[in-house]
Amino acid sequence: MNYENGVLRNIHVCIKYNNCTSISNDDTEIGRTVLVKSYGRRPGINLKNINADNIYGDLGIYVYVTNITIYDCTITNSHFKSGFIFLDEFEMNSGIFHISNSKFINNTSDYGTVFSIFSINQDTGTIFDIKNCEFTNNTSSNFGGVVYSVGVYTNNHMNFTECQFNNNHARLGNTIYSYSIEGTPIILNDTYLNENDLATLPTYFIMNNNLTESISIFSGESIPENISYQLFDDYGKQIFFPKKTSDLKFKELVFFKVEINDPSNAMVIGQTQDYCWDDRCTFPSVQVIGNPGIYTLSLKIKSFGQYFKFIQDSIDIKLEILECDQSSHLYQTIEDDILKSCYIQKCEYDCNGGRCINNEVCDCRGTKFIGKYCNEYEVLKRISSMDMFFITIAIFMILIILITFLLQELIYL
Repeated sequence: MNYENGVLRNIHVCIKYNNCTSISNDDTEIGRTVLVKSYGRRPGINLKNINADNIYGDLGIYVYVTNITIYDCTITNSHFKSGFIFLDEFEMNSGIFHISNSKFINNTSDYGTVFSIFSINQDTGTIFDIKNCEFTNNTSSNFGGVVYSVGVYTNNHMNFTECQFNNNHARLGNTIYSYSIEGTPIILNDTYLNENDLATLPTYFIMNNNLTESISIFSGESIPENISYQLFDDYGKQIFFPKKTSDLKFKELVFFKVEINDPSNAMVIGQTQDYCWDDRCTFPSVQVIGNPGIYTLSLKIKSFGQYFKFIQDSIDIKLEILECDQSSHLYQTIEDDILKSCYIQKCEYDCNGGRCINNEVCDCRGTKFIGKYCNEYEVLKRISSMDMFFITIAIFMILIILITFLLQELIYL
């Protein structure tokens, strides 16, 4: 199928103003492909000398096992939410793309303005052969001003030969955002790309302070505060997280959970879940109880926010639970019915001459006091024999008074 010498202009402009009434109800990105959409095996689709301007949609081209040739075409002033050409082989989306002598100018997208690749297999037949093309002033609101590729093997299937990249922009990877340095598309020309033109997925963590990579504590103690790590991509550029502000968006947060590798012999207590913010991921100061031994305490990333994934998605710290010195510490079950805590007893208030024998427990023996902190007087017990004596005296005196009163009445009569 050949399409030549055409002009496409002002397609789906209503998307820009959010007032569309005639676009298909198909709410999938594939359903909102605006230029070329092919689900079946086709011998080939050829676009020659096509000028497309002011085009809006989610995708420009979506094909399944199809040869696409784009020659001497110009795509300008358009917005493709997920890229002009979209590829995800997990969705059986593939093809052979020959693009030459074409220009992509002043286009925008969310991810990968011209090429957006979410998966590509190592042994696939998909090929991107791009020659003598110009990419100028294209902007991605997130990653990849020209190419966004989180496919591991993109470098085996995408080549740029004698292409020009000018003034493209993105939050990360002004020109190319890729899975890794090894997975970056091949550029076969003398085009200079600076450090801001290339970026990759978050790759590795580095500890942010001078703490060692191991911790030694007694069972029941908390790990040190402010153990934090910074995240970097494959080029050594630091990755930043959202700040703690009132307009923080939940979907942008990178959540993690603190776990221990042997839950049958140790457990983590406290705030085990949190999220990374600003420029670091910080271990919460959790308690750890368990049997003496060597463990691995891990900060495991559970959601990646605005990123596709992290190549390193866990931070591991060696944790040693020491043997409890029971000559100076108590070794009892407090936080758990089975696992014991090793601790020095503490009483918030003075025991007033007594002895602190456990957390908030005073031994008041040898003092004149009782109570939790030996600060209460003992209630005196009544002596029953004395009570009977005084009751008997009282009754006897009442009887005498009554008899005396009656005798005086008889005398007057």
